[in-house]
Formats: sequence, structure tokens, C-alpha cells
Amino acid sequence: MINKIKVLKTQEGKPLTDKVASCQNVVTQMPLHTQITNWPHAALAFGGLCQDILDDNQLYLAGDHAAYVRMKANEKLMDGMYYDTAAHVEIFANKLNDASLPISMGFNLYAVRKPKAPKTFSARDGNNLGDIFVTYARKLKVDSYVTEIAEVIAGQNPLYVLGGACSITFMVIPNKKPGTDYLIRLAYVTSSGLSQFSDPIPFHTRK
Repeated sequence: MINKIKVLKTQEGKPLTDKVASCQNVVTQMPLHTQITNWPHAALAFGGLCQDILDDNQLYLAGDHAAYVRMKANEKLMDGMYYDTAAHVEIFANKLNDASLPISMGFNLYAVRKPKAPKTFSARDGNNLGDIFVTYARKLKVDSYVTEIAEVIAGQNPLYVLGGACSITFMVIPNKKPGTDYLIRLAYVTSSGLSQFSDPIPFHTRK
């Protein structure tokens, strides 16, 4: 089982604001994953550092050179916290044999890309306004399934975000805007990592 699931621990090449957004996502997800214990860094400290970087970035854009120096120093600290956290989550993902854990926290996995996931899934409105109920066919040797969702905005390329990760044959994507057009796509997770995503299907939430 050792190193079976490998979490991508670096964010090289990402713009600063994207890196901060990734780290903020990890911070907000921490308390939801009670099966992962003894975090290497406290969520409050991690989140505070992310906010300091965003604040200094605004000061730097306004011409404050000292803010730039602080921002770059804190970026290195944030990168280190992200690496430590990713390594910690990787250990638990392997112990629990659950590749959906790091994905649900916003981490990427090292993986050999697979053929596109077949388009064998559907979506309907959930029980609560803004919820989307997604169902799909079970595949052999699949540990879990992952959805990504993007709001359709005229003139813009779709920006996909994590919809959900689940080991059973359905999941709920919660709290979407009523009366809104979305694109939803599906992938699956095996011991080798995340598959390619299916072609997206359109969905319009009820008002």
C-alpha cells in the first residue's frame, strides 16, 4: 500500500492568487475530514498566512515595495505548509485506501491519464433548491467518483470547480444558484489516480 496514492505536493507554474486560492480551499476543508488527524499546521495559522499574502499583494499593486518583500517571503512559507499538508494527507489516503480524500480537499494526484470516463451519468434537481443529484453506473476497480461543475457565463470559458467526491453510485452537488445553467463532468478514481473527465453535460437548476 505504501506510496500507492501519490498527492501532487507542488504548485509550480500557478499564478500567486491561484496558489492562495488552492491553499484557502485546503484550509476550509480541514475540519470536514475528521479521519485525518494531527495536522502539521493549524488551519487558523495556514489561513491567516494566505490572507496576509492577499493583503500584501494589494499593497504591492499600489506601489508598496516592502509589501512585495513580505509577500514573497510568506509565499515560501505557504508553499511549505501546502507541501507538508499534502504529504500528510497522502499518508492517510494510503492508510484508508481512499483516493477521493485528497481530491475532495482540492489536491491533485500523480496519475497515468486514462481514456475518457464514459458518459454514463445523469443529473436532476435534488430535494433542496440549488442541489443537483448526480447518478452514474458502477465500474469495476473504481474506488470513487468525482464531479466538476462550471457555471455557464456568456463569452467566458467554463471555470470548473470540484462538485463532489463519493464512493457510491450517486452524489449531491449542493448550494448551486437556482435557475442557472451549468456544465457537469465526471471522472473516476482508481489505485493509479484520477481518470480523464467525461464530456460535460448541460444542466439547468430549477427556480
